[in-house]
Amino acid sequence: MNRYVIDATFILKCLIPEEHSPVVILFGLQDNELIVPDLCYVEMTNVLWKKAESGEMTREEVLQALHYIGKLTLKVVPSKLLTTLSMEIALNQQCSVYEATYLAAAIEKNCSLVTADRPFYDKLKNSPFAHHLIWIEDTV
Repeated sequence: MNRYVIDATFILKCLIPEEHSPVVILFGLQDNELIVPDLCYVEMTNVLWKKAESGEMTREEVLQALHYIGKLTLKVVPSKLLTTLSMEIALNQQCSVYEATYLAAAIEKNCSLVTADRPFYDKLKNSPFAHHLIWIEDTV
């Protein structure tokens, strides 16, 4: 079994049909241990709220997506354990602490972060952390 940290952009592509959704679904069907920092749930909920507020999704669709998120089998890492490393990454790589927390989880768990966040990936793909990053399309 392979182990990966996945971020909110990756998970939401399972629930909201967008570019790369089929890739995410195929990846999820493989025998992988999927890990997230606990902040992932709040981040996904906030994205869904924004989609409801903008009219991109109905209230019912958002609540259904939250229901499915609750059924996902994910290993959760407490963000509290990642704060120092997250801050170091954020300060050194000029990314948000939220983004850095996913990368910190991958480093802590000695695995890679699979992301669908193109600006974040592009910012770090040539960094000292590149070996911990996988672009979503490179998973299958």
